[in-house]
Parts: sequence; C-alpha cells; structure tokens
Amino acid sequence: MTPRPQLEPKLRARCCLCSMLALAGCASEYVGEDPPIDELHYPIGIAVDPAHRALLVASSNFDLAYNRGVVHSVDLERVDAQIAADGGRAAAPIEDALRGGAMVASFAGEIGFDPGTRRAFVPNRLTSTLVELELAGSGDGLTVSCGDSAAPAPDCTEGDRVVQLAGGDAYSTLVTPGAAGARIFVGGLSGGTVSVADDFYDRDGASRLTLPLSIDTELYRASGLALLGATSTAPELLLVAGEFRPASGDARPTGAYLRIYATSLGPDQTLGSVPLVVANRALDARGLVLSTDQRTAFVILRSPDSVAALDLSAGQTGQPLFRTTIMRSIGRTPTAIALDPDAVEGEQLLVACYSDDAVYALDASTLEVRTVLDDVGTGPTHFAVDAAGGRAYVTLFGDDTVAVLALDRPGHRGLEKIATVGKPRPKPQPSFSLDPWNLFR
Repeated sequence: MTPRPQLEPKLRARCCLCSMLALAGCASEYVGEDPPIDELHYPIGIAVDPAHRALLVASSNFDLAYNRGVVHSVDLERVDAQIAADGGRAAAPIEDALRGGAMVASFAGEIGFDPGTRRAFVPNRLTSTLVELELAGSGDGLTVSCGDSAAPAPDCTEGDRVVQLAGGDAYSTLVTPGAAGARIFVGGLSGGTVSVADDFYDRDGASRLTLPLSIDTELYRASGLALLGATSTAPELLLVAGEFRPASGDARPTGAYLRIYATSLGPDQTLGSVPLVVANRALDARGLVLSTDQRTAFVILRSPDSVAALDLSAGQTGQPLFRTTIMRSIGRTPTAIALDPDAVEGEQLLVACYSDDAVYALDASTLEVRTVLDDVGTGPTHFAVDAAGGRAYVTLFGDDTVAVLALDRPGHRGLEKIATVGKPRPKPQPSFSLDPWNLFR
C-alpha cells in the first residue's frame, strides 16, 4: 500500500480545514488514493452489531489523506479469541480483525443500528447526507454494503440508500423502531437542525430512505439526542441537547439548553426549552443518555466540563420536570457518554474525556466517580456498549484504533482495558494536535 502523505504537523490541521471548505461543493469528485479497508484512519462513530458478532467503525479521513472515508466491519469473534488466548488481556494490538467495509464520504458521524436488524445508518458532516448500510456474514466473511453491490468495498456515497438531510454538519444519530421500519433522528453541529428520516421496504422489497420532517431547534448545534417514551399523561418526547447562541436582540443567554419536542406534532411544535445547570451555567452540551427507567437524563457539558443529571419524573401537571438535580465535575473535554445498565454496583455512566485520554465510570445515582481508566489510549471519542457481553468499545481518534473495555460484572469487577484493535498510528510531533472537537465544533 502507498504510504500516507505526510504534512508538517501544524500545517496539516490548517490544510484539513481549508480542504474541507473546498470540497463542500464537489464532494462527488473523489480525487486521490482510495482509503485502506484494513486500517482505521481517524475513527469516529462506532456501533455494536445486534448479533454481537461485529463492530461497525467509521474512519473519518479527518486529515483528507485519502479520497473518502470508510465504514469498516470488525470481527469480534477474532478479537474474543485473541483475548482468550492471551489469558484475558491481549498482549499486543489485534491488527487482523478488520474485514469488509464500504466507502463513504469523508467526515462521517455517529453510527446507529436499526434495533434487531443488521442495518445501520451513518450521517456525514461534509455532504449532510444519511446512508443506510447493511452488515452481513460473520468471521472472515463479514461484509458491509449499501444495496446489491457485490464489490468488496462498495461505493456508498450516493444512490438509493443515501438521502440528503436538512441543515448542515449532520453528525449525532438516534435510531428507533418506526411504523414500518426504522426512524432515524440526525442532529446538525452547525445550525442545530434535526432531520427525521424514515426507512421502509417498498412493494418490491427494496429499502427506501425518505425525509418527511426536519426540526429547527434554534440551537447552534444539536449534539445530543434521546427519546422519552410516551406515558398516560405525556406524549413521546424528543430531547435535544446542545449549545444555544442568541441572535441579535434575543435576550436569552448563551449556553447549554435542552429542547423538548412531541414527536407526534409538527416541526414547529416546541414543548419546552430548559437551560441546563442554571446556577452554574454551562456553555455547551455534548451528549445525552437516559437511565433505563427513563426517570433521569444525563448530559455531558463543557465550560465547566461536567456531567449533569436531570429529573424526568412527572410533576403536578403529569409532564416531566426537567430539573437539574446533580452536577459533577469531570475530566477535560468530555466528548461522549454511554450507559452501562448491568454493572454489579448498579447502573453506571461511561464518559470519554478527549483531552485527558481517559474514560470515567460514574455511579448513575450519585454521579460519583467509581473508576478512572487513564490508559485507554489517545483521544477517546465515541462508545459502543454491549451490556449483554460485558464489553464497551471506544474509538481512539488519536491512535487509529479501538479500545476494548471489560465492564463491571460478577466475574470481572471494575473497568479495565483488555485489548486494542487496529494498527496504532505512530505518535505525532508534540506540537501537532488535530482535535476534531476544537476545529469543527
């Protein structure tokens, strides 16, 4: 394989930003070398196959060293076999677990599987599109496709499985069951638009993506999405966490907000807007997850870097209170939050802190820190939690790898890194810091 182009470290970050702007109007003109299928390159989104046999991992191609990005499949059977062979902790990076992949545009976002199926959805920041992918096979025979293509690395940048989204900078993703297929919510990191897409099978049995609805949240960015189920006194609610920047003449303060929508209503039917952490205002919200009983929402915040818990129990009107009850400081630059519902000591939160190269495990009832895993790797970015398998997987943006974590279970207490998947990138010069959250967020 041809070596990757090398740029002087500081120049590479500047070139990345300029190149992204230049490519925005000609994203279909893929010039240059195809990306490797068997190596990760600035991985971002990650998701666990519902069958527990594979991961999907999005290589963002963040420095534009290649002409596109890739969504890779990772063979978890191979990963598990190596961990077992090495006595419970892999002795070296597992470099031979990547299998088939699909070409997508650069700057992919989060990945979401349609529950109970092997269909996954990936938004793209550069083109503001959503692509449907299908994972098939197992072991050495894992493939990723976007239709009938039998190519080993199909081009999934356009076609029937791609839909244009409203707004720009499509990134955050929430996939839920719909009336006849999947319902996909995608948040934009600039403009704050949330696109709502439907995926269904037509009379010919072909999968089709449509975009029936888009919501202008008034947020500058829509970074966290969650769905609060309907009750006898309240409809199904879409919760959107993000940063609000007021327009000229708007008296509302800049800061982190939670916007609330009834999914049964139209795009302009906002039910509420809640400033997060009123007494100690945070400037931005970056991730959102609900407890298993849906009585609490957990939000990661910036400036100050922290985690907040919001009470979702019903008030006197029967509607959720959306009241901040706890706020705890966390490590630097929190980027992702996930729930582990089956920890021995009770539900726990996993928080990735990019600038600390660390993962924190917090007690979900108190937000007290249970464990700090400071050897996870460089630039932890996103989680995929396999609660039934007792594992969590973390993309390491700065290492071109995925960390495998053993969760707190009866046979394995605490939180421990037990493997690295992928070929680690050589460490950059100390002066080089290509941080996706600071450059584009």
